[in-house]
Amino acid sequence: MAPATSERPTTAQVYANLHGLKLHFPSLQSILSSFPTELSPHYGRLREIVEKNIDDRIEEPDIRAKAKKINIALLCAYWWPRSSLERLVTMSWFVFWIFVWDDEAEESSTQDLDLDSKTTLSERALRYVAFHLGLDPPSPPPSGNIACVLPSSPPTSRRHHHQSDDSSDPGSLFLSSSSSKEPPPPTKYSVLFKPAAEGFKQGCTLTERTRLYSEIQLYLHSSALEVATYAGGNGTVPTEKEYWVYRRGTNGIGFFSCLGEFMTEITIPQYLFQTEEMKTLWEELAKNVVIVNDVLSLPKEMKVNWPGLVAIDLTYRTSGHNLDKAINLLVEDLRQVSNKMEAAGARLREMVAEDPDPMVRKHVEKYLHSVYTIMTGHYEWTFTVFELPMTAQDSIKM
Repeated sequence: MAPATSERPTTAQVYANLHGLKLHFPSLQSILSSFPTELSPHYGRLREIVEKNIDDRIEEPDIRAKAKKINIALLCAYWWPRSSLERLVTMSWFVFWIFVWDDEAEESSTQDLDLDSKTTLSERALRYVAFHLGLDPPSPPPSGNIACVLPSSPPTSRRHHHQSDDSSDPGSLFLSSSSSKEPPPPTKYSVLFKPAAEGFKQGCTLTERTRLYSEIQLYLHSSALEVATYAGGNGTVPTEKEYWVYRRGTNGIGFFSCLGEFMTEITIPQYLFQTEEMKTLWEELAKNVVIVNDVLSLPKEMKVNWPGLVAIDLTYRTSGHNLDKAINLLVEDLRQVSNKMEAAGARLREMVAEDPDPMVRKHVEKYLHSVYTIMTGHYEWTFTVFELPMTAQDSIKM
């Protein structure tokens, strides 16, 4: 995908130009001030539960320490501040699984082909995920043809969240696989997905499980593409277009957006998931999280020469040495992203404004609140976990 190294710099070359410069962390409060920021009152108890689960499940001391350092409980408590403790615990299992999966998948990337089954690691993971979600996985989709939001046709709205699933639902893409034999976990800690799926299945519809599966599918395929793209580019800086091809999926936000109804214990009209407004909301939320992450984690990314939006801007949008300009461009991008999210939310409210059922309007409002707290909560969590300076006047020497 990437041109020859001589035609564009490597990330190591770009980052080498930053040594000795000061990174001024931008204040994003003016951009995020119109959105809610809350912390769950269950945070303290949730952290106790999460850390016990880490101790019970993870054997290696270094992995345990790393899992505790990222403070999964704080992330969940910021993202879903109004959820019950039970739902937060389920969410923590999802985050725990995806965190450990990232490391295991990277370590397995050079041995991705199973010599016995002749299937890739991601394909084996999808079989395992599908089984525990009670779904039969379809054939792998053509590369680059994974839908953002599934199913493709609006299913019948289910307003009572705990209504039992109907495997013959025409809006579903898969059939129940409850009678199938459990496939082996593709990695040692893939078993962490099991308690997450068990909690999720108890409080969601088949349509929600189907939608979640499609986003996990996107995440796994995008992760494999990210590794292949980065390795294939010989360490060169990708273009912004190339970057978003895989980063849309690897940030995992579509995965977590699927859990909005479950986490708020509501069901919104399913046709809304097929609208351009919902697509915009999910896509801009993903961009928001990636921009915040790439800016605030720059010192960490520099240590491993991993390409991100700062390196991309320094290569293609600035002179290559103007770090402040590159950061300011990304802050402006973030402002536009936030404006689009706010506008999309307003239009979704308009769509249900005349609905005769007042609970529909209330549930859409709850769903939007949960999307917006992911945006603000990720910012707060990142500053806390990365131990970053909290004012615009502070800086870090690169």
